[in-house]
Amino acid sequence: MSGLAWAVAEIIVVKINLSPFSWSPFSYAGKGLIGSGSGNFVAQSVPNKAGDMVYRGIDTEYKILDNIADQLGSNTSARGAVNILTEKAACASCLNVAEQFKAKYPNITVNILDNQGVMLRPPRKTP
Repeated sequence: MSGLAWAVAEIIVVKINLSPFSWSPFSYAGKGLIGSGSGNFVAQSVPNKAGDMVYRGIDTEYKILDNIADQLGSNTSARGAVNILTEKAACASCLNVAEQFKAKYPNITVNILDNQGVMLRPPRKTP
């Protein structure tokens, strides 16, 4: 399961009703997860560790911001903040999508925080 990532978002924007959890391999919404949005932003393909180009429109950060944009629509005067905590550092494509989001919704602050590459795993039960 390496290469997959979780993200959680704190969404402080009026009239946004959205699950704050995203997992990169799931494109559908359900069971508390955010699915794919309608494609409000342009995602890029970036190389993975093996050097293969991978389309990043499935990344957690992309899906969170895309779904928020779906709900905001043309309400470019909306105010608030979106704080995203992700397991892995955001890739260049996701950082670019965050810039696209901020350009469309200039009164919403976007913060993307990562766990410095340390995978978040629940502790094992001790006997």
